[in-house]
Amino acid sequence: MSQSLNIVKNKLDELPNNIEAEQSVIGSVLLSNEIFDDISLLISSRNFYDPIHKLLSILNLFLIYMSKEN
Repeated sequence: MSQSLNIVKNKLDELPNNIEAEQSVIGSVLLSNEIFDDISLLISSRNFYDPIHKLLSILNLFLIYMSKEN
């Protein structure tokens, strides 16, 4: 019984996250860079739970800013 309580306690320590929502945001930016201007005011790479999604967000940011300079 105490082991099952530890599982619940460990789940409570985990930050809330939604991997599918993160994938949708990244996919939307990849499909249309114009949406980045709208969401960049609300979402940054710090908001992503998955480390790969954080990296993809940073790379998207870098590539979009580089394309605007040219």
